[in-house]
Amino acid sequence: MGQTPHELHAMLNVLKHWGEPQGIVAVYEAGPTGYGVQRALCARGYRCEVVAPSLIPRRAGDRIKTDRRDALRLAELSRAGELTAIWVPEPRDEAVRDVCRAREDAVGTRLNARQQLLAFLLRHAVTFHAMAPGIFRLMAPAEREDLGSNVDQDCKFFSPLASAGERDSGKGLGSR
Repeated sequence: MGQTPHELHAMLNVLKHWGEPQGIVAVYEAGPTGYGVQRALCARGYRCEVVAPSLIPRRAGDRIKTDRRDALRLAELSRAGELTAIWVPEPRDEAVRDVCRAREDAVGTRLNARQQLLAFLLRHAVTFHAMAPGIFRLMAPAEREDLGSNVDQDCKFFSPLASAGERDSGKGLGSR
């Protein structure tokens, strides 16, 4: 379809000019757009295949990559039967995948934030010792020199697992 925008209405208008849905095979590379186009075209009677970019045969030395060349190459390979379509998950399966990926991203972000905080505290000569899982006692340099003093009354608690409500209510970072 060339440079048709990623809008279903525009794609359908182009496909109508090429003939009946039963005689047309649409192929596109899997990517960040998901499988909505494939589902919509199949629901309207078109045969639509999604191909993983890693499964598309490449010629040796073919380094130039443009949308036009990719489209022509996909059409040639599809006509020759050399493409392997990937499994398109049901919407429910895709939703579960999205939730799993979002959780992995959140865990990674949390870990990154914790490491940045630890590095910040270390640069400012503040160390902390674990009191319980997820709760730490921050110790300034003066407190480290005299561990015999009553540090528990003056220490601050930090919990990377504290909820936003706990932080807002004063029970998290900075509370005594």
